[in-house]
Amino acid sequence: MAKLSWFSKLYWKHLAGPKSDKSLHKLLLEQSFNSILEIGIGNGERTQRVFKLLTPKDPQATIRYTVVDAFESVPGHLTLKQAHKMLAEKGVKSTLVPGDLTAALARVGNTVGQHELIIAEGILDLSAPGQSLLTPWLKKVAHSDGWILCSGREGQVLTAMKVSDLQVAAAKQAA
Repeated sequence: MAKLSWFSKLYWKHLAGPKSDKSLHKLLLEQSFNSILEIGIGNGERTQRVFKLLTPKDPQATIRYTVVDAFESVPGHLTLKQAHKMLAEKGVKSTLVPGDLTAALARVGNTVGQHELIIAEGILDLSAPGQSLLTPWLKKVAHSDGWILCSGREGQVLTAMKVSDLQVAAAKQAA
């Protein structure tokens, strides 16, 4: 969470991989966030990159980082303990929510509240936003002026979109 030089910004915008996260890098370089919800932490590599680029909206406030994942239930994913340790080292207020997506989103929406940035790889296809398990929970887990980075399948390029625009698209599809 340090100030980046122009060369570092150039590197992160155009050269740093993986390609699927380019829009995440650009968004983090252009916007500031104090609360993030990451659905699917995997091996933690993306989370490490987020913290290299993250600029807090309010430097005095504590960053709130929420993770929904199956953790050790999925081969190759961080264990709950490893994820907790990684986030504790970053000095953020973390909430780790293990389990299946539907139950975990209900817990996040009812207890943790809204986030300014949601990273949702593999669970939200923008061509059919009403089909996602995330869409019914958007009002509870996302600020209306927040951002979402999403893709329909794991490994696909993440697409950045304002939450309000996604809600409009989902309402149009439902009508």
